[in-house]
Amino acid sequence: MHLTPLIWHYFLAGLHGIERFYRSPIRGLSAATRVPPPDATRREGPCRGPFLCGRPTSVQPRIDRFRRKRTILKSEAGKLKGVQDMNKVLVAGATGYLGQFVVKALKKKGYWVRALGRSAEKLASVGEHADDLFVGEVANPKSLHGLCDSIDIVFSSVGITRQKDGLTYKDVDYQANRNLLTMAEAADVAQFMYVHVLNAEKLRHVAMIRAKQAFVDELRQSALDHVVICPAGFFSDMEEFLSMARSGRVYLFGDGLSRINPIHGADLAEVCASALESRESQIDVGGPEVFTYREIAGLAFGVLDQPEKITCIPKPLVYATVGAMRWLTPLKVYGPIEFMASVMTMDVLGKPYGQRRLADHFRDCRRPIGSKSSEDHPLPV
Repeated sequence: MHLTPLIWHYFLAGLHGIERFYRSPIRGLSAATRVPPPDATRREGPCRGPFLCGRPTSVQPRIDRFRRKRTILKSEAGKLKGVQDMNKVLVAGATGYLGQFVVKALKKKGYWVRALGRSAEKLASVGEHADDLFVGEVANPKSLHGLCDSIDIVFSSVGITRQKDGLTYKDVDYQANRNLLTMAEAADVAQFMYVHVLNAEKLRHVAMIRAKQAFVDELRQSALDHVVICPAGFFSDMEEFLSMARSGRVYLFGDGLSRINPIHGADLAEVCASALESRESQIDVGGPEVFTYREIAGLAFGVLDQPEKITCIPKPLVYATVGAMRWLTPLKVYGPIEFMASVMTMDVLGKPYGQRRLADHFRDCRRPIGSKSSEDHPLPV
């Protein structure tokens, strides 16, 4: 969802213009990776890769020597203590929006943390919280030699929304995470945690989700203990509504009545850190508040103290336009829009968790850098 406001605004404005040509516009609506990995190009099966056939192919489960069962110990209070002998965690994506919060949450729980980043400059943001910093490109296995040495758990939030630097969704969301999984298996890591997307099974037709789901399919067939975290959406994603509101108008796909409960990165990081001690293989999670997209748009206008101007683009026009874009534009152009069009026209609701409120996040986005944030003092649920 991290589209630049300019691209996002003009795309939606263009859709609105098409709609106006055929019918009167809908007026403003009020808101109520020490072992080198195998050859990364090798593929199994007749299709030679999970994407060339148009759908993921199955992967032979890894041999049992990679399987390590966690011993669940009971404390006197009867609570789970399953992480006593596996307290070293690799955080891939440590310098991203969620990764920075995860590093802090893991340290708070007493884990030893190795942070992976593309450069020392980027890793500086988590340097005071991580125990070890590792510079490497997750999409380039040769740069990751020794990454999983002595590691017990691998956490990955590696993924992209916009294709850039010549990297595709397949390169990052699938192959980069597959590189991590291969190294984790070779190093006999005990557990792999991956941050996915809620409702992914319904979104396999979306290029971005297809790459993510292809990796999840392989992770679930591996011999490693694994946990897949599926958030409804991030507060940072919702900032797009604030950007549109600043421009004077918010555009919505469909009628704007689909619901979502986005979650703040700090709250989701707490879920991830706690999930390492659970035995769940998948956790669907969202924030404490449920909104329609109209309500999020209205909230953005309210925070900016601007009059509401909301335009809804009919679903048929959205789907027809995205379909045409698949033929006329490269994936890096239509990919994020395809994702948004699909997500905004369905309910995306996870189990409520957290304390931080979207309105406070929007207000913090308006504060000057260095000013006190309400996120330092979250409101009670």
